[in-house]
Amino acid sequence: MKKRTDPQKGFKVAEETIPNPGFSLPDQLFPYLKRFAVSVYEKLSVPNPGEPEEQLRTPFEKLFDAYARIISSPLKIVGEKILHERLGKPDFAIYKDRAIVGYIELKAPGKGANPDSFKGHDREQWIRFREVPNIIYTDGNEWTLYQTGELVGKRLRLQDDIQTARADAGADAVNEEDARFLFEIFAGFSS
Repeated sequence: MKKRTDPQKGFKVAEETIPNPGFSLPDQLFPYLKRFAVSVYEKLSVPNPGEPEEQLRTPFEKLFDAYARIISSPLKIVGEKILHERLGKPDFAIYKDRAIVGYIELKAPGKGANPDSFKGHDREQWIRFREVPNIIYTDGNEWTLYQTGELVGKRLRLQDDIQTARADAGADAVNEEDARFLFEIFAGFSS
C-alpha cells in the first residue's frame, strides 16, 4: 500500500488507514475534508462537468467513509434509498449494523443547505424530507443537520467556496475549524 506524508500534519496517510491517533478525532477529519474539497474542485473545473450535484457523490462517499474509520464505526453508505410513503429519494442512506441511521441530501454547489432559501423542486422536496428524523443537507460548501425538520446546532459554511478556491486547487476552501465543525455535525447525525 502506498503511503504519503500529509504536509499539514507530518504523518503518513493511506486510504485504508486513519491519521495519527495522537490527534483529536475531529482533527483527524481535516486531511479528508481537504481531499473532498480538492476532488470537488477538480470535477467542477473541467469543461462541461455534468450535473453539479453529481460531482459531490464520490467525494462525499470517501469523506463519510473516512469519518466512519476515524470513529471505528461500521457505518455504511447506500445510494438513492427510497423513503416510505412516497416522501422521496435522498441521495444516500447511512446504515449501522443493518439499521438506518439517517439520510444525506446533496444539492448542487451554490444552492446552500438552508431549506428556507430553497425554491421550486428543492422546496417541495424539503417539505417532504422535513418529516425525516435524521438528515444532513449539503451543497459541499454548507452543511446542516436536521432532525424531524428542526436544525440541530448551527449551519457550517466552509471558509471559502470549493468551486472558486483557486489556491491549491480547492484545498484552501477548508480549514481545521471547518473539519472540527463538520465532525460535530457527523457525530450528531451518527450517534
